[in-house]
Amino acid sequence: MCNMGENLADWSKEASAINRVRQQYGKGEKKGWFLGREMIGRDKKINQGVYVGAGEREAIVVDDEKDLPLNDVYKQLLVMRLRAKKIRGTSFREGLLQDIFNLTKETMPVDIGNVEKVRKDLGGSDRKTYLSSFFGGGVCRHQALLAGYLLERLKKEGKIGGDVSVDRNSTDEGGHAWVRYTNSKGKITILDPALNFKGYLKDVQVGDKNWPYYRKSDLRKRKAKKIVQTVGFKAK
Repeated sequence: MCNMGENLADWSKEASAINRVRQQYGKGEKKGWFLGREMIGRDKKINQGVYVGAGEREAIVVDDEKDLPLNDVYKQLLVMRLRAKKIRGTSFREGLLQDIFNLTKETMPVDIGNVEKVRKDLGGSDRKTYLSSFFGGGVCRHQALLAGYLLERLKKEGKIGGDVSVDRNSTDEGGHAWVRYTNSKGKITILDPALNFKGYLKDVQVGDKNWPYYRKSDLRKRKAKKIVQTVGFKAK
């Protein structure tokens, strides 16, 4: 992967997807909605939503009331956590993010061929399909949706706090999606199974050989913190 500095990331993909849908399919629905479902994006609800691309491709529906295999994966995660507690005596949350990371990669390994097959079987662009269609093989967006769904459901059921978001941007290497999880203490973790990265956002070096996960607001805070530290004051 080439160097990816803060100025190389284009964060307009989500807005482009929303605008494309409105232009192609009319304005009968609210902005940010597609065929009766809210479009999944940054800091938005994942379950019950639909993920649409800036360019034409499949429209991925996340709905555990209709896509029952999602429930099976969630139950598998709970079993993993109970086993860890029984064998190692760990708390439910200790190692949770690593289990979600591993389970996502196991359930949905990177397989572009399978993605193309699903899209071909759909018979056209922007056709809705359930996320489980990509169990057995997906790409970054499918993995991010699955990991994000698991975290969101854990929060809904009161097992964790914090907030989860499926983020996406693009560079000259193309588009990319990942999960951004902010725990109840404000610590941000990036889960990016496709690029095999799991770690704290603060540890990602801007401009190094990493994907540019930093939002513009993150960069402003990072710069402000460095300025305060430089002049000798304690950053808050």
